[in-house]
Amino acid sequence: MLLRLMLSFFILFIFITPAQAEDRILPQKVSLLNFSGTAQYRNADTLPWISVNRKTQFVTGGILRTKEGGRVELGMEPAVIGVLGNNSSMKFDKLHISATNNNVLTKLMLYRGSFWAEMPSYVANNLFYSIETSLSTLYLRKATVKVTVQKGETQVEVYKGAVKIRQKSSGKEVILYQNKRATIVPGSNTVSVFDMGGAKADTTDNQLSGMSVAMLSISSPKGPKQDLEPLSDFVAQEIESQSEVRVLFLEDVRSILRPAGLSHILRCPTDSCIAEIGNYLGVDLLVIGKLGQLGTKYIFNLKLVDALRDRTIKRVSTAVEQDVSTITDEIPTMVNQLITARKKTRTRSFAEVQRITDSIANLGPYKNMVWIFPDTFAMGSHKPEGDKDELPLHKVTVKGFFIDKYEVTRQEFKNVMDFNPSKFKGCQTCPVENVTWFEARDYCQKVGKRLPTEAEWEYACRSGTNTVFNYGNSLSSDQANFDGRKPFGEGLQGVVRNKPLPVGSFKPNDWQLFDMHGNVWEWCSDWYSPTYYGKSKKSNPQGPKQGKFKVVRGGSWKGDAASLRSANRISYNPQIKLNTVGFRCVKDYSK
Repeated sequence: MLLRLMLSFFILFIFITPAQAEDRILPQKVSLLNFSGTAQYRNADTLPWISVNRKTQFVTGGILRTKEGGRVELGMEPAVIGVLGNNSSMKFDKLHISATNNNVLTKLMLYRGSFWAEMPSYVANNLFYSIETSLSTLYLRKATVKVTVQKGETQVEVYKGAVKIRQKSSGKEVILYQNKRATIVPGSNTVSVFDMGGAKADTTDNQLSGMSVAMLSISSPKGPKQDLEPLSDFVAQEIESQSEVRVLFLEDVRSILRPAGLSHILRCPTDSCIAEIGNYLGVDLLVIGKLGQLGTKYIFNLKLVDALRDRTIKRVSTAVEQDVSTITDEIPTMVNQLITARKKTRTRSFAEVQRITDSIANLGPYKNMVWIFPDTFAMGSHKPEGDKDELPLHKVTVKGFFIDKYEVTRQEFKNVMDFNPSKFKGCQTCPVENVTWFEARDYCQKVGKRLPTEAEWEYACRSGTNTVFNYGNSLSSDQANFDGRKPFGEGLQGVVRNKPLPVGSFKPNDWQLFDMHGNVWEWCSDWYSPTYYGKSKKSNPQGPKQGKFKVVRGGSWKGDAASLRSANRISYNPQIKLNTVGFRCVKDYSK
């Protein structure tokens, strides 16, 4: 009742609250527990090295190193034990504590050697503990972990808790659980995960228990005069009461972002900003809200985002008449829908896809291909969003198949066809272009594959999503190769590259397929008809029996972001050669 009165006061009367008091940021205390051998420390890159002793003060920006036979044991506030091993070097990149919220932000950079971190299972503080290497960033969750950097490789061993690993080169993220080991190798786009005993391990875990959720701000078109933080806090309290997750309230999030100078991204609604917040916080899930008004109705929306895969899991909304404070009556039901959706979400995660792929991919014909599960999905677009040839939105069932992880490259094409038709020269790892539909078909047939149907292509592109792009409802040129002056949705303007890029230059979709948006258009096997969706078969549609043009999908380096939409369809004469059109192949699985 009190919250309802507060919301009526804050929102209906547009009360202007005084500026929020600044959260005091204190240095995290790091103490020397023990050391042996040669250990040295300096406060900055330009200062001289000094020998470690009991009076050494470890601060943000300081670098600690050991020589052969050296070892340093540290106590890190509030109760984290850290051990820098033999012949190792590490930087204290951030050592912060929020005085008002008890949030602890620790970021270490391991240059070489090994570091052991042991976090407590129960502590009053919120611990945000990360370790960065040249290849990856690790976010620790009540974990006991050993990180080793040797000969350029990064190895992570988890003895307790969980660690989220983000590979820098590909942006790929996995969660490593207890008794698991991971290896990240330079030049590779994969994180190899094993059991401690050496067997290949599965990283799938879809349980909500033990996860962390960050409640982000609730925005309103009425602007900053509305204080919606009580509403944000109420949602966070409901999530906390209905589940076993660790919840960061909005003020917790602010206190973590503020020392890093990242407070401004809370005001940025784009998918890329939301992903940046999730990566920085190291949380599993994010909740974003929006309050709008249509006539006398107030419309309240909540969105649950999977921070690991940068994908929206569920959107829920409610509408109330006139009295906005009654929204609080609907929030428990809305939160329950979000939690239920997360528990049921088993759309093909990378680990699940990879498990099937790995069991077969050692066979030559399936090299660099990904297994796509059979399923039913919604193909096409809704009326307001899509072009006429994308209507109606209809359910399609596809059988399982393998699809190339990457677009066919110039080198691969030349190796099989003995010529390179591409207009762009050099860059043998760039996609082949300037190929006719017949040349693409012939290549696929020669390597024992075929071109994908239009339904297979869209299903693989969407990878379990129903948003405009498999990244979300916005797109900017840091996510795909297109004319960056023409982004989509809330995406920001970016660079214009004016050429194809090497395959795999951007983050893959949730099924680990690269460049399904942009780079080059991709030939499909289907003849094109603008009215085909109205009479399409429900199961494994092959397209019209005849026609003049063949379907291409995915957009290219030359087009705007709108042309890269998952549902967008265009067509070309199958004999045409364009420097914006290439292809990838699929293969049916036969035992």
